[in-house]
Amino acid sequence: MKRILLLITILSTSFWASAQIIVAGVSPASIQGNYDFTWAEPSGGDWSTPDFTIPGTFVEAEVMLVDDGSTGTNPQGNPISAEGCLPLINDLTGKIALIYRNTCEFGLKALNAQNAGAVGVIIINRDPEVVGMGGGAEGLNVTIPVVMLQLSNGQSLINSAAAEPTVVFMGNRAGIYDNDLNLREANILISKQAGIPSQLAQDDTEYNFEIGATIYNLGQSNADSVYLRAFITDPSSNIVYDETTGPFSLTAVTGITIDSINIMPGEVNSFPIFSEVTYDSGAYTLTYETYNGALTDDYPSDNAISSGFTFNDEIYTFAPVDVELQPTPSDFFRAANAIAFTSCVHFQDPNASRLAAEGITFATTNNTISLVDELVGIEVYEWNDEFTDLNDANIGFTALNPLLISSYVYTDDLQSENVYTAFEEPIYLEDDVRYLFCTQTFNENVFFGFNTRMQYLYNQGTYLQPITVISADGQWNSVAFGADVTTAIGLQIVDTADVVIPVDTTDTSDVEPDGIGTTNSFKTFVYPNPTQDVVNINADASGIADLTISDISGKVVRQGQITLNNGMSTVTVSDLDRGIYIFNVRLETGETSKFNVIKQ
Repeated sequence: MKRILLLITILSTSFWASAQIIVAGVSPASIQGNYDFTWAEPSGGDWSTPDFTIPGTFVEAEVMLVDDGSTGTNPQGNPISAEGCLPLINDLTGKIALIYRNTCEFGLKALNAQNAGAVGVIIINRDPEVVGMGGGAEGLNVTIPVVMLQLSNGQSLINSAAAEPTVVFMGNRAGIYDNDLNLREANILISKQAGIPSQLAQDDTEYNFEIGATIYNLGQSNADSVYLRAFITDPSSNIVYDETTGPFSLTAVTGITIDSINIMPGEVNSFPIFSEVTYDSGAYTLTYETYNGALTDDYPSDNAISSGFTFNDEIYTFAPVDVELQPTPSDFFRAANAIAFTSCVHFQDPNASRLAAEGITFATTNNTISLVDELVGIEVYEWNDEFTDLNDANIGFTALNPLLISSYVYTDDLQSENVYTAFEEPIYLEDDVRYLFCTQTFNENVFFGFNTRMQYLYNQGTYLQPITVISADGQWNSVAFGADVTTAIGLQIVDTADVVIPVDTTDTSDVEPDGIGTTNSFKTFVYPNPTQDVVNINADASGIADLTISDISGKVVRQGQITLNNGMSTVTVSDLDRGIYIFNVRLETGETSKFNVIKQ
């Protein structure tokens, strides 16, 4: 999906209000399930279609491909007659019309179907995604519901309808069924991130998160014995968290009123926090399930919602990750009416100094032309504005310290595919410092990858911390498009202990007092660097050595001896002030090695 969104979008509230709106295959079994869709909303002023936000407003009927009598095929290889741009020659009385998108306005297609007796319209996009639909010149004459499906789902309906009667539901199902409890992706607490570096989650004090959800009763009957279960499975499919709360009572749908209950932190009813003494590397799954005693739910497909999170040593991201630990964009967005558009992922952690950032993964797509030779800016900032959370009046963008300004140039047309760009040097992260890792474009037709499948609305409301940050023509926004639209940027990380930093240890100016001349040098590797407490020295030498530590002004701050046991020695630096220090190691043989260490 490629969409232009407004800053401080209304998506969050609109998703909450219309979450019971669905487009779903009813029969046969091969097409059953909920589909991604957009719909023609009358609130936009260019349609007179039914308002799906009103409970009980729906259409359920058999689908039929339209035929307007045209000949030939369109550029996508589909029959032009199925575009419905002329008056239809087939009778669609009581049917939902299937119409390919292509050459004429959506409103005209829908009106032609309406005039042929259709009770609803499904526009099948020519691209894999779905897009918003303007009514055009005829939209205000359309009084039947109109939705759009992505190409794959629409083609499945066409194929099924060619073989047997195929029924689809489209609309608001509140108040339709007798027993119908509902969980919504927008209204659950999930893990704090989807890709979690194991270095930041070594025990229950370093990583934990709140559990909670809202249950809705969309049924015609009261639900008097409602329960909510939350459980988490680890990479071995073992259940490591399992809690159930209830019973609760929820009243039936009345008019436009839908009863609900929050099982959330701070509420009368809540779950214990999730934490583990240790976390295994791999994928965990959080699942919420709701049920009404022993009653069978009439629409069970939304009685359970699952959300995954993965502990790993490679990537930090809020977007769901695939089996290769790559973030998965589900949609592509940019800010409306902006030329310069920047999308950033926010990072902050009390143990960040265990990590170095090596690069970022991102995805883009272009509405019009190939991505070959397209330039994307890569930017990394320390976000030094001092604020506590999103409610802090001091939140702002007046103290952005650029750590990296570079670019990535596409050499292949990798539309909607992840690409990786490495930083010239690792960026060593500091504890509790806020960072922004960003991509930027000045092309109004370039859209960046985001994910709307994993929604952080309740998370952001609970923890009040930034997730996605954007800038549109220099105007920064700390909540971007809302926490239901999350950047799919992945931050590639590495343990600082695993970073090998080669140093030039050649020192031709070091002359022994007895006139022997220049000394031989030896190779040395040090880690972690930067560091807070200790420096591990790994040298291709052994024995006792003199160590001199100087600050960048040349002032000696420590002198002493170390012992290289099998080439290894550990030096404590916790007493040193923050800054850059020069270490000079001299062996008894006269060989020396110099290297810099950053003390955090």
